[in-house]
Amino acid sequence: MDKKKRRSFTGLILLILVIFAIVLDVSMPMQAATKSEGKDTLDIVNFSMSKYAPLTAGIPLGISAKGTGGSGSYRYKFCVIDKEENVAVYYRDYARENKATWIPKKQGNYEIFVFVKDVSSGEIISSVKEFQIVRAIAVKKIQIVKRKKKTVLFRIKASGYGRLQYKIVAKRVKGKSITIKKYDRNTVYKYKFKKAGTYAISFYIKDGNGAEKLQKKKLVVK
Repeated sequence: MDKKKRRSFTGLILLILVIFAIVLDVSMPMQAATKSEGKDTLDIVNFSMSKYAPLTAGIPLGISAKGTGGSGSYRYKFCVIDKEENVAVYYRDYARENKATWIPKKQGNYEIFVFVKDVSSGEIISSVKEFQIVRAIAVKKIQIVKRKKKTVLFRIKASGYGRLQYKIVAKRVKGKSITIKKYDRNTVYKYKFKKAGTYAISFYIKDGNGAEKLQKKKLVVK
């Protein structure tokens, strides 16, 4: 079985577990709820994400929720469903911790579920939010073309979400870092170094979400 099929099979199993959990919620015996009579109704508050959508793939997303009402003692479960492939891509079973971290691997539209269980009564409630993930930055080519008199031409080619911006920073051995190009949309830039030597060149690419990707190259200036 290839990797793609294994991922789909694993995601399908996780999705079945989520559906089974939802069915259990719906069919929960009435006596479980009556045990909490006289107390506040079990509810979910502060179901939130650490970042706003759309989010760039590869960036960790914090998920958190808080139970209220009932006995006051809770367990939390989290699950993420890929809506396009209809498979579960993340699953965290019931635990005391009301936070989880998911690292999206690819762009798409997702449903993020949280389940809150009252430890005393066994009552379970759930909530869901939709979240969009956009493609990660991909660096296709970086060229450094040496010219005469310590002049160098830089070319950057990349793809990603929104309008990409580029920054170039140079650092000579035992020297200070020099920002030779601040963030802008220009993919070609010419720069004349003042001193000869070996430099570490850092290329920063930033997408429309503010996510950054770093690539480094070595340059010898004579």
